[in-house]
Amino acid sequence: ACDVHGKNHHRDGGFSSCVKRLRIALASGEIVECSAEAYSDLFWATVGGMGLTGAIVDVEFSLRPIETSFIKLHSIKSANLNETMALFDEHESNYQYSVAWLDCLATGSKLGRSILMLGNHACLSDLSTKQKINPLNVTSRRTMTVPFDLPNGLLNRQSISLFNSLYYAHHTSKHMHVVVDYDSFFYPLDGILEWNRLYGNKGFVQYQCVFPESESRQALESMLYLSSKCGWGSFLAVLKRFGPQEGLLSFPMSGYTITLDMPIRPGLMEFLNELDGIVLKHGGRVYLAKDARLTPGVFREMYPKLTRWLAVKSAVDPLNMFSSTMSERLQICPA
Repeated sequence: ACDVHGKNHHRDGGFSSCVKRLRIALASGEIVECSAEAYSDLFWATVGGMGLTGAIVDVEFSLRPIETSFIKLHSIKSANLNETMALFDEHESNYQYSVAWLDCLATGSKLGRSILMLGNHACLSDLSTKQKINPLNVTSRRTMTVPFDLPNGLLNRQSISLFNSLYYAHHTSKHMHVVVDYDSFFYPLDGILEWNRLYGNKGFVQYQCVFPESESRQALESMLYLSSKCGWGSFLAVLKRFGPQEGLLSFPMSGYTITLDMPIRPGLMEFLNELDGIVLKHGGRVYLAKDARLTPGVFREMYPKLTRWLAVKSAVDPLNMFSSTMSERLQICPA
């Protein structure tokens, strides 16, 4: 329903690209099987449609066979945003997965400096003698836990800037090649249990947006400059490259997506409104699966295929039986 994406979107697309068919229970009680070929309008309105076209009963989707549970990781240290984007262009066609950690508080010639992480599934021949003993082993999760909520405000411009500088300096080599377990590659934060407590008991907001390819560089520069200027840093700022997407309300488009985690404190919502302005100016959009604050007008500007989606919605659910707090807030469907 969210048509989620991963670090391989630039090559494989979103989850809908793996879906062969799905069955959906409509408001009438009828169960319809649809796919990219059969009842395609309903299919492309349902993937990314946030559950508003009906209840998905079952899904048939394809998986990729693998030899091992390990990933061949190639990390590259980048001096600034221009180099980061050049490295994406140079290397990502050779890798299944790509993602970059960004220092969102770096300024001047260091603006957008990053660690680019590229990965392919490891074959048996890539493993060490020890790893070959159990090549499909799933590594046990770490037991380190954040035991309590840290004081609100501990994650601020100074502490995040210090963390980012230390993390960047920790990568001493320009290039690094290593074989790691898939869990560490895909979900690095989950190595520490209850890491969300680092943000204090007020929590945090994750803001994710995407920009079209032609606008990405200028838009990202504007966002990073504003984040640094206003002190709204994130110690987990992530940059990924997207390919095209077909879902009518799916989030991705060909271009770059950035994700920022920011602690909730006074002034945050006003800052996010400023980020919305940058997103709109450059033809981008915000990820609905992570949104709790967009306004109806901004949402409509970001999702130009809404009219086509509404035509499908009104055909299969004319009484608006399927709704949500999000659809009510964004006034997606008629009351």
